[in-house]
Amino acid sequence: MRVHFVVHEAFEAPGAYARWALDRQHTVTYSRLHAGESLPPAADDIDLLVVMGGPQSPATTTAECPHFDAAAEMSLIASCTAAGKAVVGVCRKSAPSL
Repeated sequence: MRVHFVVHEAFEAPGAYARWALDRQHTVTYSRLHAGESLPPAADDIDLLVVMGGPQSPATTTAECPHFDAAAEMSLIASCTAAGKAVVGVCRKSAPSL
């Protein structure tokens, strides 16, 4: 299986998800957007797309966050789902302060 991770920020690493894929000897690739890496142009080389969380939202503009392009991500997600690929979105909610 070919697993591709979209990572928005260094502090939102795929951790256990990547370990799961590697332990099963799946092919793992990344788009570390915070480091300037690009998204794949299409779903062709992806069996499972995992989109990690971050402080961005679909309404975040490139002026607010230069490495985040919501339209490009939505296009990749749509391409994957249209091709019958699995897509997982991971979001963690901050714990309330005590």
